[in-house]
Amino acid sequence: MNKLQKKIKKAEKNLQRWHGDIGPYAYFLGILIALFAGFALIPEATSISFLAALGVIVGLLNVQDHELEKFLLASLTFLFCAVSLSNLTYLIPVIGDQVRWVLYYMTAFAAPAAAVVSLKAIHEAGQE
Repeated sequence: MNKLQKKIKKAEKNLQRWHGDIGPYAYFLGILIALFAGFALIPEATSISFLAALGVIVGLLNVQDHELEKFLLASLTFLFCAVSLSNLTYLIPVIGDQVRWVLYYMTAFAAPAAAVVSLKAIHEAGQE
């Protein structure tokens, strides 16, 4: 094996390690931003743009082929429940508005991830 092949293998290992690190961090960062933005009432456009970008990253990097169906079912369930629960937040005294905003921001994070993963699933189904 020559020097170039060794460098290529080393670069591939570094890329795989980087790929494995970014996805989980993007997921936790998205959850934290949704919580913080919901309670701190950060401007909507800024938060949603950032959360949508993180959602796309999570959809691309976190979900493996064998996890597609599980992720899509969980995403669909979460999105449905979050929208339904946000309609009940007016019953929560004092923090009801903030809880609604947190749910709103979490759906802004989860929906792009679900869209990317559903496109992966469609592509995979088309390959068979």
